[in-house]
Amino acid sequence: MLWAHVKVGLSDAEFLRAVVAYLCEHLSEYVAQDISRSIWAFAKIDWYEGIDFSAVCDRILSQADKYNPQDLSMTLWGLSRLIPHISDRSRVKMVFERCGYVALMHAQAGRLNPQDVATILKSFGRVGIKHDDLIQACQACVAQFASKFSCEDLTSAAWGLCKLGYHDAVCCDAIARQLDEHLDKYSPAQLSTCLWALAYMGVDLAAKDPELVDATATYVKSKSFRFSTADISTIFSAYARMGVCDCCAIDALADRANLINSTTGLGAQDAAMLLHGIVKLGHTASSSVMPLIEEICDVLRDNLSSLSAQSISLCLWSFVRMGQVEDYSDLVEDCAKKLRDDAPELAPHCLSNSMWALANTSYGDAALWEELAECCVKQVTTFCIHDYANVLTALAKKSREVPTLKDSFTRIAAMLFVMRVDDENCSCGKVTKYDLGRLRWSFRETGMNNSPAWFEGVSSAPAIHDASLSPMVVLDGVAEVDPQPCTGQCPHVAPRMVVGGGAGIGSFTRMPSQDTASDAATNAGNKSVLDGLTPSNMPHLADPSRYLTGLSDWQQMLGMSAANAAAPGGSVESVSPEGSVDEQQHQQQEQQYYGTGPEGSSAAVPVSVKNTFLNFEDQANMLAAAGRPKSI
Repeated sequence: MLWAHVKVGLSDAEFLRAVVAYLCEHLSEYVAQDISRSIWAFAKIDWYEGIDFSAVCDRILSQADKYNPQDLSMTLWGLSRLIPHISDRSRVKMVFERCGYVALMHAQAGRLNPQDVATILKSFGRVGIKHDDLIQACQACVAQFASKFSCEDLTSAAWGLCKLGYHDAVCCDAIARQLDEHLDKYSPAQLSTCLWALAYMGVDLAAKDPELVDATATYVKSKSFRFSTADISTIFSAYARMGVCDCCAIDALADRANLINSTTGLGAQDAAMLLHGIVKLGHTASSSVMPLIEEICDVLRDNLSSLSAQSISLCLWSFVRMGQVEDYSDLVEDCAKKLRDDAPELAPHCLSNSMWALANTSYGDAALWEELAECCVKQVTTFCIHDYANVLTALAKKSREVPTLKDSFTRIAAMLFVMRVDDENCSCGKVTKYDLGRLRWSFRETGMNNSPAWFEGVSSAPAIHDASLSPMVVLDGVAEVDPQPCTGQCPHVAPRMVVGGGAGIGSFTRMPSQDTASDAATNAGNKSVLDGLTPSNMPHLADPSRYLTGLSDWQQMLGMSAANAAAPGGSVESVSPEGSVDEQQHQQQEQQYYGTGPEGSSAAVPVSVKNTFLNFEDQANMLAAAGRPKSI
């Protein structure tokens, strides 16, 4: 009765309370089909009042072997939707692990249909639980029977795989091929989410299938009036990841966003997402986009207090990345102030990008920096390599002004040196030479031993890859490479863009969702809701307290001593413009490439506006000009 009640769109509160009371009283009589339909119905209307989820999970566990594929997928989908309201997350994790084995048996027997596969992948992706054998079986099913998946099912499957971090090449090619063949059947939400998933699974559509990229741009231009703000921000993020910047398509979406703002108004959350997407693309100076940015800033000024910590982090990063901190100084200052209270709520990637952004402004007092640094120490076991690079670079810069940050730098650096970076069990994300270069600089700046053995090991690890075809700038005396720029073919690239920081390895990315509120999706970020149970990505560092002891222990591990420790505000081996004679010579070489800013400091401007991209040899030569070795 409940299932039919919800199916026809009814949601009477008194009826639902009566159903919940009956469920709690007669739960032991419920069979697999009864439980699955009840959970599905409650999740469909987001009803959780009065439900004893611990008892429901126990009943599911006792009946798991009796679930058919449809009941199994409905149950997992319902729990994944209701999990924000479930306090006993460990019980939910047990349900997913147990049901995962049952689903695997169904998959091996060929009993899962495309809708079941898509629902299971999306459910596991939403809660962030990896079940390798099951996911691999589902990937094989998608690769083999992609033509039998509907557009919605294929999008859900791609989203779930991307959320879980799986990127089988055969599976991705099958999804891209179906997208190409049936593009007109995809809704804007499905297209933007599918492109986003493929982009973040590492599929280079611009190189592998440029005709498909052109077709999606044509689709966007012809159907921009059907895109919602969430769809626009998602496809912006996808295009930025792929290095695609079709000016006409982006301008069409910007016009659509302007229309939405003038009619119904932009929500603060959507405004933050749109700003982030536009800045990631580097398309900030066209006649359609510039007015939109001004409208977005007006919305943010009026609603900044209502934004989540993650959205504040997005806005702060965007303003700094645009190079318009002075133009929007009021917003930047307000974002910095709000971070003080919201810092403990930040996901690791948002925390690291906030620190990178603040380090490139004059905002943020010592108290804020100490609070952020302490949050980093607490979350260090969840950092990817890009987070380490952002945080350590920021702390190295700010330790000149706040010497107490050296303690946090040392503790975080020590955790970096015990990270595993081999290809088969890479616990800290894919390593780029961009991040390695920033890490080397941060150690030199703070006067610490840069652990040559660790860097040599990482440099030769199979997981490392080059951040090639990327523009470079000199920022605070450091040559930085941006792994996610605009393609350089866009005539509206803003000349003031600051490069670096939060544009790497999936950082700062909203996880698009077709059936959840945008603010809920953003608050979750890229972090699993179950991450707090066990650091599954780093089982060898389950107890960080065993590493975080006294400062002297870390200094000994890093090779520091009173003799070689850097003085506050400088370093023994400085690469700042005020460094040694050799460094001043390097600075003169830099000026030939980049020019100088006020008071002779290095200017944070693109190397070349006409030719934004450099090959790796050019990058190496320019690294040497900036005072860093060609071989990182």
